[in-house]
Amino acid sequence: MDERYARKLYEIEGFGSRTIFRMRRVLKDGKDFAEEIWKMPEEKLFLLMHEADAADRTELLINERRKDPKAEGPFKGMQERGGPSKICFASFDSPLYPEKLTCIPDPPFGIYFIGTLPKEEAPACAVIGARESTIYGREMAGVFARALAEAGVLIISGMARGIDGIAGMTALQAGGYSLAVLGCGADVCYPPQNRELYEKLCSDGCVFSEYPPGTRPQARLFPPRNRIISALSDLVLVIEARERSGTLITVDMALEQGKDIYALPGRICDGTSRGCNELIRQGAGIAVSPDAVLQALGRDPSGKEEAGGEGAQPLPAGLTPLQKKILLHLDMATPRSLDSLLEAVEEDCGYARLRQEMTLLEIRGLVRETGIGHFVSAVLR
Repeated sequence: MDERYARKLYEIEGFGSRTIFRMRRVLKDGKDFAEEIWKMPEEKLFLLMHEADAADRTELLINERRKDPKAEGPFKGMQERGGPSKICFASFDSPLYPEKLTCIPDPPFGIYFIGTLPKEEAPACAVIGARESTIYGREMAGVFARALAEAGVLIISGMARGIDGIAGMTALQAGGYSLAVLGCGADVCYPPQNRELYEKLCSDGCVFSEYPPGTRPQARLFPPRNRIISALSDLVLVIEARERSGTLITVDMALEQGKDIYALPGRICDGTSRGCNELIRQGAGIAVSPDAVLQALGRDPSGKEEAGGEGAQPLPAGLTPLQKKILLHLDMATPRSLDSLLEAVEEDCGYARLRQEMTLLEIRGLVRETGIGHFVSAVLR
């Protein structure tokens, strides 16, 4: 099968996946149907397009064939991995095309990707959420993505600002795998502030799109890409979502595809948690810990059962009594000031001593300063 013909057909302006699939069915789903279309006499082509209910697009196809009769032109060599563009193309009939995509009602006829496609046999989890996320959401996105990635779960996202980007980067930093489905061409980094993540995905994971190279981001292209995020995943984990948000579009598509939904519970007064809390009310799984999600994916959780509850991490060794008290009075959601901590630990240690202990804890990666003199825990307790 020569993928150049399939790619050229897919990139004709005015054509779409539905039209191509209708043409494919008329030709009995032959794997070389695109080449057959490109080479068949015009009289036969007119009949084919009429039977495929695409007669109005016949002239478009004929004009493209006349311009590029051998389906080469500017596309020559671009279907090969490591070619000049580094963009790979796979049509629906290619062995590279993800099997999970073939199971949805409206798969793209072709896909473009840079990097390595996910292993079909590995469990995959979409980690999605609000762009304007809270400290709680950002911390939890990192906690869940790291634990899932370390357990061999593939992390799927949309590379958006906020939760998506944090989950993807954390998974890669943990030595795991992440794939981002873009609402633009695979060669376009959007949003631009995620350039570091984009480049790391290209080298250590995958960027993936159904849109041809050079396609600029447009609002209308993002909702359709969400069906691919859910299709490539076995489970969708919602970290934060407002009651009406793009995140919930992905959830709706995942439900239509029969995927499991888990949501991170949050405070009822937080706008970014209302969507998650409503999903839980409607029957979504409760993401009380990474272990709960791992169990849903059929992976053995770590089995840690410390005083903090399922999935909590024990206090590390080598802490002073004061440091232990500090950590027990911090969580990952609500920053606490040094004055508040001084009162909470109930020790007459003084401001300077407390500040010194916080610096030592920060060096060990156990706390994080979110603002001047305000801290949160950096570990799940």
